[in-house]
Amino acid sequence: MNILPWVHIIVPILCLALALTWVSKIGAFRAFLGGVGRYMWVLPMIFMLTPKDRKIDLPRSLVTQKIHVLVDDSDSMKKNSTSEAEKNKLLKSLKDRCGEIGCSIKESLLSGVAPKTREGFSPISEGLSRLHFSSGTDPWILISDGGETKPQDALPRATPNGVIMGVGPEDGLNYSVKKVDSANLAFEGKVTEVAVTVSRTGTEALDTVQVQASIDAEPVASINLRFEAGKNEAKAFLQIPNLRRGQY
Repeated sequence: MNILPWVHIIVPILCLALALTWVSKIGAFRAFLGGVGRYMWVLPMIFMLTPKDRKIDLPRSLVTQKIHVLVDDSDSMKKNSTSEAEKNKLLKSLKDRCGEIGCSIKESLLSGVAPKTREGFSPISEGLSRLHFSSGTDPWILISDGGETKPQDALPRATPNGVIMGVGPEDGLNYSVKKVDSANLAFEGKVTEVAVTVSRTGTEALDTVQVQASIDAEPVASINLRFEAGKNEAKAFLQIPNLRRGQY
């Protein structure tokens, strides 16, 4: 039986029993002081017998490679439990692996580099452009479900040393604004008609979605757009109300 874990309990009991045997010979007070002194004398040996182990993870290399990780925190990521769980699993795996091979993770949120994310957009192209500017020649990783606000925009040029990690269901329902047509000028006191073409993937069933036009995140017009069964594009005409004179 290994008694080392019990030394901290056994030794004080033995010192107390020894002090009790001294009470009749030297008195209670002196016996108490003798027991405490004996315990203090043996205490360093107790510490030597029961050392405490402490583990510190150190990189194998003195110079660590920094890896920039951009995490998509748009609404589509937050609302999808699968995307959120896979994102957390990827981040943990990256950090664990970096601890083994000697690299460091610099994590950034899409909302931190592209503020429009807080308004419900997913400006991934804009976020990648700013990430590449700050990362320089360091490698980078994007974790996203691919819900780009402007899917027709190409990814920024000159972005080597990077990889995109997709999360969430691959066959998820997705809507995107494909085309917006409107006149370049509007007249005071008159409504303005805007034609919006929306495309979808993931289903061909009969469906209805809402399309909104907003100014500074405040909606000014909305309409329910209807997708016919078997069709992946639909067109809506938004009536923008009379606005104050200016540029919008």
